[in-house]
This record gives sequence, structure tokens and C-alpha cells, in this order.
Amino acid sequence: MLSKEEKKLSLVIFKLLKETASQLVVKNFLESKRVPKSAANWDELYEKRILPALNQKKFTVNEFRQLLQQVEEFGRQHTFLFQCDPARAIAIISPTRIKKLRNKRG
Repeated sequence: MLSKEEKKLSLVIFKLLKETASQLVVKNFLESKRVPKSAANWDELYEKRILPALNQKKFTVNEFRQLLQQVEEFGRQHTFLFQCDPARAIAIISPTRIKKLRNKRG
């Protein structure tokens, strides 16, 4: 059985996963832990799959946290710059522009 702190932490992790990952990512994690993954929505996924599996020690809160860390590292919130016009790149890193931004933000 999870402690109050572990249950709170698992809910925080879940909410962050909900914002940064797809259900497929979380369901793949559950499948890798041999936990049933069917759920109609995010809330059902937590209440019927994740929380019972945590209580049954099928995976730990720490393993759940590691999933979040992986999602944050490789997830969709990152923006990658694949191509940029050289003149635009120079303008972006212009010392004048940087100073203006610094002064504007204090």
C-alpha cells in the first residue's frame, strides 16, 4: 500500500505526464510492467490502472518518476531548430538584441 506522500507524488507525476506525454507513452510503460493498459480516458487510466498497480507494487513511484524524466528529456515540449537562414541566426544572437532583451527584462 502506498503512503500518503507516495500517493500525492504519484498524482503529481501523473498530472505532469498528462500535460507532457500521450496516453500511448503511458500505456506502453504499463505494458512493459505487465499492467493492463485499457482505459477510456486519462482519469480512468490513473484510477483503474496506475494507482492499483502502484498499490500492488507492480512498479514503484520512483519508476513512475523515471518515466516522467524520460518524457521531459525526449518529449514533445522541446523545440528543435533544424534550419535557419544565416542572416536570421545572426540577428537572433546579435549583441544589440541581447542587450535590449536583458534591459527589458531587468
